[in-house]
Amino acid sequence: MAARLLALIQDKLAEDTATGRLETQLPLDDLAYTMLRIAESFHYLPTITGEPADPDGATRVLRTLLHAPELSAQAGGGGARRRRGA
Repeated sequence: MAARLLALIQDKLAEDTATGRLETQLPLDDLAYTMLRIAESFHYLPTITGEPADPDGATRVLRTLLHAPELSAQAGGGGARRRRGA
């Protein structure tokens, strides 16, 4: 499963790079792997920290790292999240 998801992420990154939507100095396989691990970290929060899963947190982190526009700001949503362990 993870191998297929990783390949899908790499394909999407390659498309975005080819069309100029994404510029990165990282090899796409490294970027895809890192993105997958970040998403998994937020998915497995209940096991890691006992907090609920937070897919929106993964989205915020990935958008920031990829310098993508914040969709929730356009929709009037968003907001700060408390610091883990606080």
